[in-house]
Amino acid sequence: MAKFADQWNIGKATPIDPIRTMCAEQKWQEEVDSLLQPKLNLRVTQRQVLTPGLVQMVSVLALNKLELKEMINAEMVENPILEEVEESGVTIEEMAGREAERERSAEEVVSENERTEKDPFDEIDF
Repeated sequence: MAKFADQWNIGKATPIDPIRTMCAEQKWQEEVDSLLQPKLNLRVTQRQVLTPGLVQMVSVLALNKLELKEMINAEMVENPILEEVEESGVTIEEMAGREAERERSAEEVVSENERTEKDPFDEIDF
């Protein structure tokens, strides 16, 4: 605060014009008020962080089929709890066939229900 008082010649006995002194005091007061005002500064930053899991995922995705098989075999040798499961994959054609069967069986059930249910109004002769 003393820095501002010295800068604006406040409190010094110098032969200064009273209007200038008043203006200087007002400017000094405005600067002091601006320093005492609460301010809020917000800083937004973005950082890209690669966790160990992401690094491993990227390295696995970069492998070709042969390298991937070698890595899996090495992991299986290293970790005795891991085991290879031989599972036959279902092809798209097999899935399409199963869906078609389900649709046909659903249509058959609906058609059978229509045949067995008779409308009671159909039995009445008008």
